[in-house]
Amino acid sequence: MNIIKALNPYNYRTVVSFNFDKVTNQEYWDKRILDFYYKLQNIKIHNSLIGLRVNINEANEFMLKLNIKEFILEEVERFYNECKKIEKIESFYYEINEKIFHIKGNESINIMINDIICPITPNAFIQANHIMGNILYSKLAELVLPNKNLIVYGRNSFHIASQINKKFENILCINPCKIAFDSGINMMKINNFSWNIDNSKFGLVTNISNSTTDTTIIMSPGRSGYSYFDKINLEKFRGKQILYITCNEESLKRDIKNNFNIKNNILIELFPGTKYNEHIIELELINISYI
Repeated sequence: MNIIKALNPYNYRTVVSFNFDKVTNQEYWDKRILDFYYKLQNIKIHNSLIGLRVNINEANEFMLKLNIKEFILEEVERFYNECKKIEKIESFYYEINEKIFHIKGNESINIMINDIICPITPNAFIQANHIMGNILYSKLAELVLPNKNLIVYGRNSFHIASQINKKFENILCINPCKIAFDSGINMMKINNFSWNIDNSKFGLVTNISNSTTDTTIIMSPGRSGYSYFDKINLEKFRGKQILYITCNEESLKRDIKNNFNIKNNILIELFPGTKYNEHIIELELINISYI
């Protein structure tokens, strides 16, 4: 198994959420966010303000999403103005009762996934350790073979497709998360990508069943695995390149059972000091009598 270690202690989380009354795991934050957090200690935090999500990109632009339990305009404005004195706040939102509102600056900030522009908004999917995330996508691109068709599933399906776009004639991105799906559409527009899209979680089952032999399948179902894996026609995997991306070995085992051989396993150390690592698994369907 090829293990790729994290580069240095400050290439950890460039996306951080914390409650003002309880903060943990600061040692895993990007140094720029950690510095910002220390500066926040000098700001008076009103009790209507619960917590904060912080995103930062390569240009040191911050996007903030302020969680509040009571909307007091003066306190929200005051917090924003104080933060602007500290760092370059390009985008500012607040969230109340699970609803998000844009209030200041741009609606998104752009990150670069290697050489691809990717706009992000609050709660949009992004590899929290962005530097190691880019290495993950680069290693995936090296492993993927050219083919006619690509089916790619997951919250980061658009990100994956962007890295291997030139290897396929037809691409289908299946993304069941509305926020990630909308961000992906914006990324397609900015980069002039022409892909087919589907926001149905069950769509992976249908499209694999309808796929032809000249199709590559990439699944990135998240920590909990793919809940409809047992409904996939396994015979449709035969002879195809199949890649499964996961940070949870247990959900991987539950999905693939004893039906596949593991041809390749590249492990990316996204968060040193934690139990979670990202695996790029290449699978091969074995001969099973009951298929």
